[in-house]
Amino acid sequence: MKILKVKQLRDFVTLQKNYFSNNYKVTCENKSKYLRKTTYRFTVPFARNQHGNRRRSYIIPILFNKLPESLFNMNKPGEIKRQLKT
Repeated sequence: MKILKVKQLRDFVTLQKNYFSNNYKVTCENKSKYLRKTTYRFTVPFARNQHGNRRRSYIIPILFNKLPESLFNMNKPGEIKRQLKT
């Protein structure tokens, strides 16, 4: 049994709770205008300071942009949970 560090646990719980929600996942329409990274699936809002980096509207797109493509085709919450734990 693997014990997660605090940051990993926070990321796991955030991904698990917001996987099916579209509240903070705004897709990038024009990827060429984003200079940060062209493979972003979701728009990451600008954060001016550390407080902005901790907001949910910033964390959720960052976490979902880090996920591999294979995790976006899951339909069941149990299946997602198993794949995220591995």
